[in-house]
Amino acid sequence: IHALVLDGCIASFTDIALASMPVEQHDMARPFLVFPYGAKEDIKTVAKPKILFIHSNEDKEVPYSHYEMVLVNAKKEALSWIYIGGHLEAPLLHPKELVNQINILLK
Repeated sequence: IHALVLDGCIASFTDIALASMPVEQHDMARPFLVFPYGAKEDIKTVAKPKILFIHSNEDKEVPYSHYEMVLVNAKKEALSWIYIGGHLEAPLLHPKELVNQINILLK
């Protein structure tokens, strides 16, 4: 693998579940939200491939904070493209810029 593109990724299943419920329920729900994988932890082990993060701060499905949680844990400098649009809409709304961003990644 020479490059990795993460588009609208969630930090973890636990984090996305908690983001969809009232804060008052977090302590009650947390013990039941145990999942073995999470991008915010797994990204720490990605050392070799170049990384491009794609996210929208208008994303209603996956909060922008998830992008930030994963990005901060990346071991290497990563490229980021923040676009205008909804969740996973970059290819639909901005196809030329998507190709451009991937070409930059692959240089």
